[in-house]
Amino acid sequence: MYKWDVKGKAVFSFNEQYLLLSVIKGDGILVHSGEQYSLKKGTHLIIPVGLGEFEVDGDCELMVVSHP
Repeated sequence: MYKWDVKGKAVFSFNEQYLLLSVIKGDGILVHSGEQYSLKKGTHLIIPVGLGEFEVDGDCELMVVSHP
């Protein structure tokens, strides 16, 4: 389990494992392939294997869980 503290724009790339994301504080947007998804406290997401690069833009804290 990890905690990401995002202030501004952060770019991530995950291909080998899935991620479970929970927004625990703040708000922002997740951008993937030109599509934008709203993030706010209480939002939960699954990032599937092979998604590739995505960005999170905003001021938020995310709890991140993945399979080791």
